[in-house]
Formats: sequence, C-alpha cells, structure tokens
Amino acid sequence: MPISKDVLEAAEREPKKPTILQEAEMLVSGQRQKDYGPPIESFSNIAQMWSAILRTDVRYADVALCMIALKVCRYRNKPTRDSLVDIAGYARALELCAEEPDRAILLTQEEMDNLLKGTK
Repeated sequence: MPISKDVLEAAEREPKKPTILQEAEMLVSGQRQKDYGPPIESFSNIAQMWSAILRTDVRYADVALCMIALKVCRYRNKPTRDSLVDIAGYARALELCAEEPDRAILLTQEEMDNLLKGTK
C-alpha cells in the first residue's frame, strides 16, 4: 500500500534532526567556542597542563586524540548518540586546530605553578 500524500506532507513539515556531523559542527563552532574559546587555544592550554601533570610532552593534537579515545571507550561500554557527536566534535576541533597552529596559547610558568598548586 503506497504512503498517502497527507503522511508525506506531514513528514516534510516536521523539523529534521541534525545529523551527528551537523550537531558536532554546531557545538564546536557555537556554544563550546563561546564557553571555552577556539579549540587551538583550549587544547594547547590543556596540553600544557597534562604535560606538567604527566611529566611528558603533550601537544594539542594529543589532547584531541585522547578525548576521542575516551569517547570510543565510553561508546563501547554504552553506545549513545551523544558519544558519537563528541567523537565527531573532537575530530572537527582537531581539524580547526590544524588550520591555525600558530594561535596555540602557552601559559607562563607562574600560571602553570598557580594551576598546579593543588595537584601535588
């Protein structure tokens, strides 16, 4: 039995849910950027903190890759759309970082010391 014209028209009027990639792009370029700044700045600051804590060199790309790995592990444990959006978002953020690596922000030693006071 063919689908009625009324059903097809109603389906066309319903708002379409964004794809995983579209949602990730909206988050990375929208609210997350407003909250945390451009990915290159945020990830380079995180990399510096992780470098100090782990006592090894961590780069902004490592931050994105580690966060993707974390989300993959969570997805394996409990598959959710949210984890897939986050994986796509971290991949997009890494792409944005690669477009402007000269914008990496580095904390001063004093800023690092102040942030790390409670981690020893």
